[in-house]
Amino acid sequence: KRVVIREFREGRIGKPVTAIELLSPTNKPPKSDYHLYQRKRQEVIASGVSLVEVDYLHESRPILSQIPHYPDEANSHPYYVLVTDVRATQPRKTVNVFAFGVDEAIPYVPIPLMGDEWVMFDLGRAYALTLGRGAWLRLAESMIEDNHQTARFDTYHPKDQVWIQSQLKGTST
Repeated sequence: KRVVIREFREGRIGKPVTAIELLSPTNKPPKSDYHLYQRKRQEVIASGVSLVEVDYLHESRPILSQIPHYPDEANSHPYYVLVTDVRATQPRKTVNVFAFGVDEAIPYVPIPLMGDEWVMFDLGRAYALTLGRGAWLRLAESMIEDNHQTARFDTYHPKDQVWIQSQLKGTST
């Protein structure tokens, strides 16, 4: 899913400034759409639109090979956000990685806007609002009711499994 932020001048909506992409399993290696996603990703960046990519999918490899694969590699995290800033006001394209673990707060992320402007986006609040609705809420409730087991629990690092279990135990009291 993608959200596009557009410029707004003199009461008119203008060109795209930043795209925010929530990665899906098919966007990531080794899935068949990975190469198509990479091509579209490069097209967005080449067009001068900054790109924010949110990855909550810890079971598959990151879309950039420079990011350590969780849970196998050192300094890896299950979740991350990539912010690729390609604004003309920047001396060069920058890619910032905001990685976080299961026991860490989801970070505020700087979203590039026009010129030198940016806004700090509370990604944790957006996640909580999403999780508190519809199918996501039913999934979370079923995980708690299902003897505190998460889907594919074994795919988390052992220390993360311990933390998740401690949190789930706290929900049953």
